[in-house]
Amino acid sequence: LEPGSYQSDQREFEKLIQTASHPGLPPEEAVPLLEQATALYRGDYLADLDYNWLLPFQERLRHLYTAAQIKLGRYYLEKNNYPQAIFHLRPLLDISDFSEEIHALLMTAYAGLGDLKAVRKQFQTMTTMFREELGLSPSPEIIDLYYQLVSKTK
Repeated sequence: LEPGSYQSDQREFEKLIQTASHPGLPPEEAVPLLEQATALYRGDYLADLDYNWLLPFQERLRHLYTAAQIKLGRYYLEKNNYPQAIFHLRPLLDISDFSEEIHALLMTAYAGLGDLKAVRKQFQTMTTMFREELGLSPSPEIIDLYYQLVSKTK
């Protein structure tokens, strides 16, 4: 195959992420690019193949996807568009369910919707998983965030 004579989702994904990450690009221009990029991601790159050389590629693309989704989640939280923030953050739990950052952002989005039940459920799910899988408790910062969100939502 001649370079440039074909298209691939992987190349388009990386190109969109790179363009959206330009330091001078305003968020209003970066967000549509990140939206396009994240829509292209459908799981690990060549997931049906079992080759060790693929692991770094898969990890890099997964990291780019996760970072883009977090950027989108934060952007929509700042705009008080809580459903859209949840739309971008929720799938990340399948990839990185031990990330306190993702749990914190989701709890914040649920609190923004006034959904105290969802805030509690997210916190309880995280706490149980951390205890059972890691033998740890959430950090003091996330515990404080939880109590702040619950007291604001009442």
